[in-house]
Amino acid sequence: MKILSLNASFGKLNQDALELSGGLNVITLPNEAGKSTWSQFILAMFYGIDTSERAKAGTLPAKTKFKPWSGAPMQGSMDLEWNGRRITIERTSTGRGLMNNFRAYETESGLPVAELTAENCGKTLLGVERSVFERSAFIRQAGLAVTQDSALEQRLQALVTTGDEGASFSEAERVLKDRKNYLGRARTGQLDHLQQELEQVQTQLQELEELGQSIYTLHKTRQKLEADQQDLQHGLSLARAHEAAAKLQQLTLAEQRANDSHQALQDMQQACAELPDEATLAVLEQQLDALPQPPSPPGEVPAAPQLPEALQNMDEAQIRKTVADDLASLDTLSDVKKPSLLLKILSCLFSIGGIAAVFFNLPLGLGLVAIGQFLLQLGLHQSRKAKAANTQQARMREEILQKYHAADRDEIVQLSERCCAELALHARQMDQYAAALQTHEQAQRDYEAACSAILTQVRIFRPVSALSEVRPALRDAKAAYEALRRAEAEHRQADQSYVNLKSALGDLPAPDPTLLLQPVTRNRAELERDLENNARQLLQLRSQMDQLSGRRSAIGNPDTLAARQEALLEQCEATRLHVQALDIAMTALTEANREVQTRISPAMAKKAGEYFAELTGGRYDKVQLDADFSAFARLSGESVHQSLSYLSAGTSDQLYLSVRLAICALALDEERGAPLILDDALAFFDDQRCRTALNLLNKISEQRQVLLFTCQNRESMLLK
Repeated sequence: MKILSLNASFGKLNQDALELSGGLNVITLPNEAGKSTWSQFILAMFYGIDTSERAKAGTLPAKTKFKPWSGAPMQGSMDLEWNGRRITIERTSTGRGLMNNFRAYETESGLPVAELTAENCGKTLLGVERSVFERSAFIRQAGLAVTQDSALEQRLQALVTTGDEGASFSEAERVLKDRKNYLGRARTGQLDHLQQELEQVQTQLQELEELGQSIYTLHKTRQKLEADQQDLQHGLSLARAHEAAAKLQQLTLAEQRANDSHQALQDMQQACAELPDEATLAVLEQQLDALPQPPSPPGEVPAAPQLPEALQNMDEAQIRKTVADDLASLDTLSDVKKPSLLLKILSCLFSIGGIAAVFFNLPLGLGLVAIGQFLLQLGLHQSRKAKAANTQQARMREEILQKYHAADRDEIVQLSERCCAELALHARQMDQYAAALQTHEQAQRDYEAACSAILTQVRIFRPVSALSEVRPALRDAKAAYEALRRAEAEHRQADQSYVNLKSALGDLPAPDPTLLLQPVTRNRAELERDLENNARQLLQLRSQMDQLSGRRSAIGNPDTLAARQEALLEQCEATRLHVQALDIAMTALTEANREVQTRISPAMAKKAGEYFAELTGGRYDKVQLDADFSAFARLSGESVHQSLSYLSAGTSDQLYLSVRLAICALALDEERGAPLILDDALAFFDDQRCRTALNLLNKISEQRQVLLFTCQNRESMLLK
C-alpha cells in the first residue's frame, strides 16, 4: 500500500495538500507548521476520530486539539494505491459528529470500494488495529517507547504459536482478574456483598429479638400509664364538680351585682332629673368664670397742691393776675433815683472859676464862687431827697419779695409758673377722678346685675343666698352627672359581665352532691396538665409500639431470616472456594505466559538487536526485552546488559527506534505494506547517527512506504 496525496481541513491545516511518493519521503516543515498535524490526520483518515476520548493531565483529546482553526468542518481526503487499485478515501463531518461521514471509491471510475467502511478501514488497509499501528509504525519523537497492549500482544503471540490471534495472556489474565474482583474484591466483590448481606441478616435477627424485648417493656409501661389515667380522670371529675359549684356561686354574685348597679343607676337618674342638663351647667360655669372681680373704688380724692400763703385759695387766673400786679409794682420800685451829676459838675466848675477869678482879682470871682456854692447846696439837697426816696422804695420792694419768699423777680415768676402748673395738674387729676368714680359706679351696677342673673338661674335647682355658694352648687351638680355616668358604666359592666359569664359558663348542670362531699387534693389545671401529659405519653408510647411493630413486620419473619442466614453461610463458603480456584488458575496462567514470552522475546530481541547494531555501527550487539517491552542493551564485547537509565538520550532513542522497527517487521505484514510514519523521531540523533538511521529507513522503504516528518534540513542534505 502506498499513500499518494493528502488534502486536509484539520487543526491549523485549511484545505492544505501534501503529495507523497513511494519509498522514503522526507517532509521538512518548520516548527508549528503542521508536522504532527499531518501525522495525526493520516491516523484519523485510517481509523477516524475517537469522540469518547477525554482530556488527560497535560494532553488534549484529538477532537479538541485538531479542531480546524478556520472554523470549517473537520474533513479531508487521501489518495492511495492498494492491491493494484488507486482509491480515494474521504471523511467529512456532519452535525455534531467529527469525520463521521465516510466514503471510499476508485479514484478514476468513482465506483465505491465496498470492502472499506468507516469502522474497518484502518484494519483492512493496514492489517492491524489502531492500538497496534500506534505502537509499531506510528512513531512520534515523544512516543518512541512502546507500552503494553492486548491487541499488540495477540499479534506478536501469533508469530510464535499457531498464528491464532484470538488468545492473549493479558486478556485472559484480565478476565480472571475481573472474575476474581467480581467475586472477592474488598467492599465491591460478590463475597463482600454476601458477607454484608449475612451481617445484615444477623443484625436483623438480633434486632428482632431486641424489638420484642422493647415491645414487652413498652406494654408494661402502657398498663401503668392507663392506670394513672383512670386516677387522673377521677380527680379531674372531682375538680370539675367543685369548680362547677364555684361557677354557679360566681354567677349568682354577678347577677346580684348587676341588680345592685341597676338600682343605684335608677337612684342617680332620679337625683339628676331635677338638675338642668350638663350644657346649661357648663354655660353657668362659663358665666361664673367670665364674671369679673368686683370693681375696686377709684381711690382717694387727689390732694390740692401746697401754694404759698399769699396765693392760697386762688385759682390759676387769680394767681396770674396777682403775681402780674406785684411784678409791675416791683418793676416800678426798681428805678432808684440818683443825685444829679450835672449840678455837681457845674458847682465844681463855678467854684473853680470863682477861685481863679479871685486869684487873678477879677470882679466876677466871688459871684462865681457864690453860684458854685448855691449849686453845691442844691445838689446836696437833691441827694438827700433821692436817698430818702430810695430807702422807701427798697422797703416796699423787700415786702413784695418777702410775700413770695423770693430773692428776686425771677424767683417770683418761677413760683408763679410752678403754682399754675400744679393747679392745672390738680384740675386734670380731679377730672380723671370724677371719670373713674363714674366708671366704678357703672361697673358696680353691671357686676351686681350679672351676679343677680347667675343667682336667679342657680336658685332654680339649688337654694343659694350668695355668689360664693354658686360654684359649690355647680360642682355638686356636675358631680351628680359624673356619678350618673359611673353608675351607668358600672351597670353596663356589671350587666355585661353577668351576660358574658352566663354565656361563658353556659348551662351549668347541677354538680353531683356526692362528689362535692369528697375533698379536692389537686387543682384542675395540674390535673388537666398531668392528664394531657399522660395522654401524650400514651400516644407516643402507642406510636413507638406501632413503629416497633411495623419495624418488626418490615424486617420479616424470623424463620425466613434464619433460613436465609443458613443459605448465605453456604454461598459465602462456596464463593471463597471459587476465589481460591481463580488464584490457582491465575498462577497457572502466569506460568504458561512465561513460557510463551520465552518464545516471543527472543524473536523480537533478535530483530531489535540487528537494527540497533546497524544504527550504532556495531557498538551494541544485543538487545533484551521484558514482557512490558522494557529494553536493555549490551555493548559489544561485554557480558552485562545496560538499562536505559545508563544510556544517553540519543542512544536511548536509537534503542527504542530499533524496538519499534522490530515490532513493525514482526507485527505488520510486509505484503500489506503499511506505511511507517515518523514525526521528528530523529531529533536527538547526531549527524552520524542520523545518517545511519536514514540508511536503515531507506532499506525499510524498499518493503514499505516511509514518511519522515522533520523540522530540520539535515535529513534532506544527508540523503543527497
